[in-house]
Amino acid sequence: MKVFLIFLLLISAVMTALVVPEPMWMEYKQTHNRKYGPSEDTERFETFKRRIQSINNHNERFDRGEVDHKRTIDQNTDRFSSELNN
Repeated sequence: MKVFLIFLLLISAVMTALVVPEPMWMEYKQTHNRKYGPSEDTERFETFKRRIQSINNHNERFDRGEVDHKRTIDQNTDRFSSELNN
């Protein structure tokens, strides 16, 4: 039973870490003057969430001393890879 409860807590923690609240997305768009139609907004929000997760994973590595710098949200956090490689 204890193992099952620990497993549930672990799954809950992981799922919580993957959730990016929509108010954070709204604030980001306002700060960076982003205006998208409904379809593009959905795609950009998914990209934003993936990049936030990447930033969080990197910063956890920083906290463990595995990398020498932290990453932050910036004007490119909602950009597609194809836009960043140009």
